Amino acid sequence: MKKNLFAILAINLLCAQNVGINTKTPDTSAILEVSADSPPGNSGTSKKGFLPPRVSLNGTNDISTIPNPANGLLIFNTADAGVYPNEVNANNFYYWNNTNWERLVYTSVVQEAVNPRVFYIEGSDNQTFTSANMNIATGTPNDNIVTFTTPSINVKNIITFNSTGSTFTANVTGIYEFSAFVNYNPMATTAGVPASSYQKRAFLNLKIQKSTDNGTTWNNAIGSRSGWGEDGAGTLKTAILLATPLQLNQGDRVRLVIANPFNSTASNDHCGAGNCYIGIDAANNIPTSKGLQIQLLDYNIK
Repeated sequence: MKKNLFAILAINLLCAQNVGINTKTPDTSAILEVSADSPPGNSGTSKKGFLPPRVSLNGTNDISTIPNPANGLLIFNTADAGVYPNEVNANNFYYWNNTNWERLVYTSVVQEAVNPRVFYIEGSDNQTFTSANMNIATGTPNDNIVTFTTPSINVKNIITFNSTGSTFTANVTGIYEFSAFVNYNPMATTAGVPASSYQKRAFLNLKIQKSTDNGTTWNNAIGSRSGWGEDGAGTLKTAILLATPLQLNQGDRVRLVIANPFNSTASNDHCGAGNCYIGIDAANNIPTSKGLQIQLLDYNIK
């Protein structure tokens, strides 16, 4: 009887204590303390770390690799997987927050998040367009690519610029913000009429087009329309595309184009007094003719 009572007391005593691994004196505030030091009685001086379970998740919404994960469960993810916005990255700790796998955030990750990722390109050249480029008797007028030469800014290499076709390839999947401008003169006169007498209006579409098949087909993604009023359709004016978000996947391409939104039946023909052009006005302190800014707003930081 005494032996049984002693055993029960010993078990209760052990259950009440905190547990130490590689230490005989675990901290009283911890239910478990793991020491990096060599085991007691071992003369070695090398340290050892804690190796958590290593798992290859399929994404932040993965509930099949570890069925019914407990809230707070911690793992070390070993492979890149998933599709934005449910991507997971290799060599990172994740914990289950009762809804999805949440990545543990480090100082370097915070710095990546707060530092802007911006691409900017501009030009100071004159880019000319003929009447055939900008006008059409019936139907829809052509899209005309705004050309560039060399990027000015490309923080974190978010965009690859192709100078041959003036296209821009997304290097990171995420939400981007686009803004652009062109200084454009529609030269909107009527044939046979003095150059001082312009048509009463001239409209211009400024658009971002997107391709998901390496530039084979292009679709309008975002855009704006500018208008020139009476006696202003033959001067250099600025068409602006205000900052607008656009989802891009890695490998998607974009380009900047201008177009006359109407055909000749709308009395909106351009280039009546010669070629239209995107250009500068150095005499009046306009040193750039066009520009495009692309900023990466939301993405999965690796």
